[in-house]
Amino acid sequence: QKQVKGSDFPRSYYKCTNPACPVKKKVERSVDGQVTEIIYKGQHNHEPPQKQ
Repeated sequence: QKQVKGSDFPRSYYKCTNPACPVKKKVERSVDGQVTEIIYKGQHNHEPPQKQ
């Protein structure tokens, strides 16, 4: 999680669990915890994981 200059909303950054996959996700939340923005970057280069 990272506090953004000029914004009261913290951001969280995520990446795909597949080491060779370039996909990243950025989530911005308001002070009360509500999601205000979700940004995906890239495309998965692998099949979805098998459900167990």
